[in-house]
Amino acid sequence: MAKTEQTENQPHTVDGANCTTNSHDLAEAAKLQARLSQQNSSTRQNQPDQIIANHHIIQTVFIDEGAHKYVLVSAIPPSSSQQQHFVYSKYGAPYHRNVAEFLVPQLESNGYSDIRILGGGRIYRDD
Repeated sequence: MAKTEQTENQPHTVDGANCTTNSHDLAEAAKLQARLSQQNSSTRQNQPDQIIANHHIIQTVFIDEGAHKYVLVSAIPPSSSQQQHFVYSKYGAPYHRNVAEFLVPQLESNGYSDIRILGGGRIYRDD
């Protein structure tokens, strides 16, 4: 099992290797995950088939040019019951959660449900 070390607002290490996520970012990411989990649970129980009128279809892939953090998110569009996956990167986003904080409100405001942050990493686009 990997050994994790971390101090407040310092990059944490796993088996001596520096990671780019600090304790504050981990806490904020956990809050976002918990909020989405609670929202997903209540949506399934209270409004399983609600569709928002005049919703916009959100682009499934958006990668800023260069090397940036990215996030992989799944969600169900308001006009479908089939899950879609979204891969987004954002120029200047210091952490994966910052990319998620850019995408998740767009999904929420356009009626997407069962929003889940599946992972992330670093991605490079050169065209």
